[in-house]
Amino acid sequence: MAVRGIFGSDMLNNRSDWTVIDNPFPPHDPVVVVPAILPDVTALHAPMADEAGNVWVGNRRELKTMARAAKQVLVTVEKIHPGNLVKDSAIAPGLLTAPYIDLIALAPRGAAPTALPPDYGPDDAMLDSYANAAKTREGFDGWLANFLGPDGAA
Repeated sequence: MAVRGIFGSDMLNNRSDWTVIDNPFPPHDPVVVVPAILPDVTALHAPMADEAGNVWVGNRRELKTMARAAKQVLVTVEKIHPGNLVKDSAIAPGLLTAPYIDLIALAPRGAAPTALPPDYGPDDAMLDSYANAAKTREGFDGWLANFLGPDGAA
């Protein structure tokens, strides 16, 4: 992938795998070429999946890209739709199809404390609490223990 936005920063000094080349397209200015990220696992949350294993991500195209790059894809969803969403021409363009998915789990409000528009917004108080606690390891450990509860499950 070619990017321009890092010129003027020290990022190139710290990434030996990033290379500056002359852009082959006009105006032939310098661009930085970065290698593809090939994650072992992509985990994502989506509004729904169907019984056939397809996951609807809507217009969140970056989720499709992440899933296609990963060796394994784990998905949590708000609900399981009966049937096969591929058959619905209005929904099919927003699907991440079953061959890319390794595991689907039903997890209502699974994006919390962040948002899943338009289903629900972020929990700003919890996000602020986390951001303040995570400034130190001890703060994060305490926040996590409180979040998970005494049995270790949220």
